[in-house]
Amino acid sequence: GSTLAKRTRPKLTKEQGEQLRAKFVEIRHKYDPQREKLKSDFAALRAKYKDFNAPDAKEELTAYKERLMSFRKQVSDELKAKRDELFPELKSEPGSSAQP
Repeated sequence: GSTLAKRTRPKLTKEQGEQLRAKFVEIRHKYDPQREKLKSDFAALRAKYKDFNAPDAKEELTAYKERLMSFRKQVSDELKAKRDELFPELKSEPGSSAQP
């Protein structure tokens, strides 16, 4: 089996975990309209192109994928920033685990 290497980092207390989850939900909600828009755009592409391998479909699909990726990155960056803001001690920077 593939066991994920356990990264040792300070554990959140239950309360902190709840707090963080609440923030994440908040941020997710904030992005719901954009997510819905992306979903409907994709549905429209699906309706427009029966075959996603069609040359003209490729272009639009690529553009859509780029928007999707940047949207996901935007959300995850904000989630990370919020986490770092709430719990700076959790900052997971590679190589910074050794305290000075």
